[in-house]
Amino acid sequence: MESFARTTSGRRSFAVLGLALLLLGGFGASAATLTVTELESGRTFGLGPEDLVVIRLAECASCGYTLTPISTPDPKVLALLSHAVTEPGAPGGSATHTWQYAAVGVGRTTAEFRYAQPWDPESARTYLFTFEVGSALKILSFLAVPPDVPPGQPSSLQWATTGASVVALSWQGEGPCCAVPVPANGSMTVTPTKTTTYTLEARGSGGSAVQAQVTVSVSATCPAPTAPVATGP
Repeated sequence: MESFARTTSGRRSFAVLGLALLLLGGFGASAATLTVTELESGRTFGLGPEDLVVIRLAECASCGYTLTPISTPDPKVLALLSHAVTEPGAPGGSATHTWQYAAVGVGRTTAEFRYAQPWDPESARTYLFTFEVGSALKILSFLAVPPDVPPGQPSSLQWATTGASVVALSWQGEGPCCAVPVPANGSMTVTPTKTTTYTLEARGSGGSAVQAQVTVSVSATCPAPTAPVATGP
């Protein structure tokens, strides 16, 4: 069970050295932040690498309730950055516990809390949050084979991604097209009649996105060679 020490500023806080180390290293500079409260209890959330998680729960000590962590996230998946408790602004109000975690590894983990009046078992509530951290979002490859074709001849677009929950293909050149959903790894045959640029976009569960482009160049059909004309002496 965690223990907390009251500070002279009216705040109780607990922080780990990892907070300073991760921030100094620029951790989470482009990450998404997920905030959950009692209302999200029982849900499962998808996260990307370096995403941040904020768990914010109320505790009404003046009502006799105690908020107790039952289980904490696996530190190999979600690393604790900080925990702070904000005291109520008025007598009889609720304090607010705020935990902040950073996704540091791939896997599934949970955070569970018990909120109850110790003398009344029937008052007990359990808050359970499940987090799934996926692989790093990357486009491993995006190729056009062949990259140069005559008008109307086929070229194969081939791609591979990792950590993507949604992948889409769009193009510009032979009339723009909105994003067409495609598999995370796959191929598509195209037959452009003019030079066309194709954009592959992969999105992670946390909302982050990466893109890659290839261009299929269309050249005019070369005229058939003609036999040389003989000339007299």
